[in-house]
Amino acid sequence: STLTRVVAAVVLRQLVHRRNLLCPCTCSMASLAPSSACVCSSAVRLQRPAASSSAPSRAVVRARASSSPSDPSRREALLAGLSLSAASALSLVNAADAVAFGDPESYTVFGQRPPGYTLPPIKFQKKSIEFVHKEYARILGEKICELVSADYRDCLRLGFLDSATGGNGSVRFAEELSRPGYEGLAEVVEQYGKVKEAIDAEAKMPVTWADLIAVGGRVKAVEAFKKQYCGLLPRYEKSYQYKAGKGCEDPDTIYTPEFLVDFNNFFQATGDKDISQSPIPLGRKDATEAAPEGLVPTPDAPAAEWIAWSKSKRITLQDLVSISPYLSANGEVDATLREDPKLAKLYEGLVDRKAFFPGPLESAAVKGYAKFVRSNATLDPEAYIVPIYAIGEGWLPRLPVPTPHLTFVDGERQIVQL
Repeated sequence: STLTRVVAAVVLRQLVHRRNLLCPCTCSMASLAPSSACVCSSAVRLQRPAASSSAPSRAVVRARASSSPSDPSRREALLAGLSLSAASALSLVNAADAVAFGDPESYTVFGQRPPGYTLPPIKFQKKSIEFVHKEYARILGEKICELVSADYRDCLRLGFLDSATGGNGSVRFAEELSRPGYEGLAEVVEQYGKVKEAIDAEAKMPVTWADLIAVGGRVKAVEAFKKQYCGLLPRYEKSYQYKAGKGCEDPDTIYTPEFLVDFNNFFQATGDKDISQSPIPLGRKDATEAAPEGLVPTPDAPAAEWIAWSKSKRITLQDLVSISPYLSANGEVDATLREDPKLAKLYEGLVDRKAFFPGPLESAAVKGYAKFVRSNATLDPEAYIVPIYAIGEGWLPRLPVPTPHLTFVDGERQIVQL
């Protein structure tokens, strides 16, 4: 779309500008065409021989881009936006709101380093850490959608149960998976294991089970809601589907900007960012053993026990009603809560009257899920952050995986992975 091309052009201009600050370049800001003779010297990588194990260094690898130079994809533009321009703008340190890292000399430095140049302490504003974490959650979500075929309801249930027992990935252990209410979740854990293997092989900085499980529930739910709205999964009558059921002959329609705009108009989580994103904070640590029993009511527990549990977990009754279909494998919890007189009007107003229309039920469920996994998590703010130092820019927080960035080298559009 026109908007996408404009945004991509702006991001590319910002990227080239920042790239020019890091290396001598003969091209002007206006010379963005692939035919322009822009020649940049490669970034200089300086590193102590004994690097700290807490933050692996990244080598500079170039891979020729396969797409047209004049038509950058949306993902490339987003990733380019996470490059020096975005990270630098967010990395200005507020001393009262910062996270400190280790020895500056143990990390990678880009640019010509003058003799005797002393690196300043590594500190980032928390907002910049959150920015990188959100992008990493997006990357995790893409891999989850690629490798996990489990039903989204099971993914949500797994996320709820893990968060309720500490938000530490203990749900992966066979001892927990054998308990009442965990039926059918062993297969989901197995599929998440394949995601973890794929991510760990690329990043060499292990992603935790707890973060995968928390992110997975949300992204699998959103993926399913898109398919339902498109008519690819059963849910709505055709008159309530995207373009009245005539817009999704191609399954890839759900990835198009036009569809996403329409989807987000209906499936907004009130008071939160749209559910096509994944604002699940990262930084959970994994448990080494199963959680003790009794932290979550069993599916056959009375409504009073579930209501008391929800209060102990800071779940409002409205959110409890919204997430109740995902608290048990066969709907037992939902059926039990519906019979409680205190909740009858909530079910009528929040669920029954809105069941036929796209968006309200799904948005409320995802919002409730996101609130729950956030409020019950203990997070390490330094998780997945790889500091790098750019001469003339300062300390930049980077992702733990190779990240493509658009640039022009010898007049050809290439991707530089850091």
